[in-house]
Amino acid sequence: MEFDEAIEDAVVREAYEETGYAVRVGPLLATHHFTGPASRRSSRPFRSQRLLFEATIVGGRLGTTEQDGTTDFARWVPLASFPLAECTADVVDLAVERVRMSPCPGWPWKRSGPRSRCGWRPRIWS
Repeated sequence: MEFDEAIEDAVVREAYEETGYAVRVGPLLATHHFTGPASRRSSRPFRSQRLLFEATIVGGRLGTTEQDGTTDFARWVPLASFPLAECTADVVDLAVERVRMSPCPGWPWKRSGPRSRCGWRPRIWS
């Protein structure tokens, strides 16, 4: 997040940079943090705070737009294939856990109909 950036604006920017999608930000789903010791770069320890939001894709195309960043590629992965064989960040595991707890079976494609409060819409996590 940039110093003067609103959280919702950071979600939109990061989603685009890392996935190529334009998103509309939904509710906060979870938080995640970790701390690290002081280093050569700083004499102070650090704390990283991550916020997971529901987001609806409203445009764009899958593929990272980030240059010289931390994201190598973006891809859709079936939820049933988690945990992945390759290493994923702890925050990904948390997002998958929240998805599996979703009240709407069939995520990320939510059901619609008279018995469901969920409408059909793709969702991603930031």
